Amino acid sequence: MGRIDTRLTKDGRAMHIRLALPGDAVRLIEITDAVAHEQYYIGRSSFNPSPEEYAREIATCDLENRALYVVEVDGGIIGALEINRSTNPKRKHTMSIGMFMLSGYRGIGIGTALIQTAIAWGKIRKLEKIFLSVYHSNEAALALYHKFGFAECGRFTKQYRVGDFYMDEIFMEYFFTESGRTLN
Repeated sequence: MGRIDTRLTKDGRAMHIRLALPGDAVRLIEITDAVAHEQYYIGRSSFNPSPEEYAREIATCDLENRALYVVEVDGGIIGALEINRSTNPKRKHTMSIGMFMLSGYRGIGIGTALIQTAIAWGKIRKLEKIFLSVYHSNEAALALYHKFGFAECGRFTKQYRVGDFYMDEIFMEYFFTESGRTLN
């Protein structure tokens, strides 16, 4: 199963972060689709691969280039972190991340734990940069990323629309080193 990182949420519940297993596919599809349907946290509007296809994708993760972590609280998977290292030789020093958690589990320290997990993953692989994108309206996520030293490096205005509400897509980056010193 691999290493499990256990911590406490801000409200005292046990939080377990571990690599996803093929058997997690159904639950991951369910929670990703639930957050996608909220329309304000991830770029997808829905998520519905076949469980068998998604289980195969999880089983074939090359951990040097891709990792999918799950977060368990209250006895079930409530969130995930996806890390992708570029396989392009010109960008192999970088990684992208995407993460989410179900409504009701936000604001209790799970995002902090996932960012720490992502940074640790990148440091082990001696990477130089993390990049991500986030909606301008997701103030909690923006505050979290800023807390860790991510900086805005670009923006697509009105990139997404939900009904009459437009959302800018903000691009952010984090460098593991700055003038030869390690950050965080």
